[in-house]
Amino acid sequence: LADTTDVRRMIRRSTTPSETFLHASNYKQLGVFVLHGANDDNVPVTEARSMVSRLDSLHQDYAYHEQPGVGHWWDLSDAEGTDCVDWAPMFDFFARHRRPLRDEVRAVSFTTANPGISSRDQWVTVDAQHSQLTPSHIDIQCDPSERRFAGTTENISRLALDCDILPAGDTVTVVLDRDTLKSLRPLKNTGPLWLYRNDTVWQTGKA
Repeated sequence: LADTTDVRRMIRRSTTPSETFLHASNYKQLGVFVLHGANDDNVPVTEARSMVSRLDSLHQDYAYHEQPGVGHWWDLSDAEGTDCVDWAPMFDFFARHRRPLRDEVRAVSFTTANPGISSRDQWVTVDAQHSQLTPSHIDIQCDPSERRFAGTTENISRLALDCDILPAGDTVTVVLDRDTLKSLRPLKNTGPLWLYRNDTVWQTGKA
């Protein structure tokens, strides 16, 4: 049924944390390997193909292997392990990749539909939403040499920035949406910096 009433819209919002395509952009910083059996009768291979199509529009560091003639659980080789989870080319891909350390990441683009399920990416924590279970998004960059964070937000009322990734110093500058906050002092100088937004303005606050 169409989302024609407040109750229906509320119920519809409860499904957003499970909408995988909505969160696909969160993988931009990571390598992705997609492995699927072409005759899978548990999870249709169209699911993998759809995700690969989505990744292709936003991601350059992914690999996809679709094994012909096999289902959900399969093992074709006589090597140790089971191919559908121990696929050698997949582990070769892993060997050439690693997750970046937090202080190596200069930009974060993060979407969450429910901070209770997924709230954190690198040095950013989305802690509360204006509209619950409606997608929240933040695009933010860190400039360590200037001790500055700058970015834009959607549907976020409270967030935290980890300042331990910055070089030694006393104050931090934050530019969020149209607000510029200068001379901010994080908890214990290197702890998190908590930011709250009312209807229009960002401001700092206690943890």
